[in-house]
Amino acid sequence: MPAPDYDVVVFENRFPSLAGAGIAPIGAPDGDGFVSAPGHGRCEVICFSADHTGSFAGLDPAHARLVVHAWRHRTAELTALPGVAQVFCFENRGEEIGVTLPTRTARFTPIRI
Repeated sequence: MPAPDYDVVVFENRFPSLAGAGIAPIGAPDGDGFVSAPGHGRCEVICFSADHTGSFAGLDPAHARLVVHAWRHRTAELTALPGVAQVFCFENRGEEIGVTLPTRTARFTPIRI
């Protein structure tokens, strides 16, 4: 984390759910209709504020615009990566879902589909 007075910060997720070029496809099980395919991508974290309480909905309009600008920038950069078809941005909070930093954050996960 940068100095405690940042507005918005972006960094690589230390515990990404996707990384690298993926593995070879496993294939479809016999007759059940499910298909397995390699998954790869990159996971980033955007911290909305040095104030680690609240959510995106609680930001003032100027700060929310700054966060949306960061989302747009990261989406454009990540979409330009070879093999990336989609970028998902979502806000998550709480230990129950594996959050390791008690901050206002969004996750960016560009994946190849």
